[in-house]
Amino acid sequence: MKVFDVIDKYITRPEGAPKLNCAQITFLAANEAWNLGKEGNEDMLRGFGGGLNMGIVCGGVTGGVAALGYKYQGKMLREKTKLYINTVREKCGSENCIPLKDKYRTEEDGCKPTMQVIARILDEIDATEIVIEEE
Repeated sequence: MKVFDVIDKYITRPEGAPKLNCAQITFLAANEAWNLGKEGNEDMLRGFGGGLNMGIVCGGVTGGVAALGYKYQGKMLREKTKLYINTVREKCGSENCIPLKDKYRTEEDGCKPTMQVIARILDEIDATEIVIEEE
């Protein structure tokens, strides 16, 4: 399963369900798609929404890094994270909240388009084979 396939269910929450920020949404979607078994850990990402509440690194991006951190370790995590951030920069122009909002956010859908783009990139990075050479 892919993160993109499930992200909309976390963006569009049932009435009365707690509102989630972009970091929590990306993390929960990756958690489900990758069967990480880390439900409940999304609360640690409350302060990451809105670009760390300062418009800097997008919560969707940081939520993806958190999910990668549960799936990978050591050098593989480092390489996947670098590739993820660099791919976001290349495809979106920035990893920061304010430029991403300016580029993708709509009045009707909010940050949903941003989250969908981030989810596709996260899927791409997860599927990318990286060879780690032994030292």
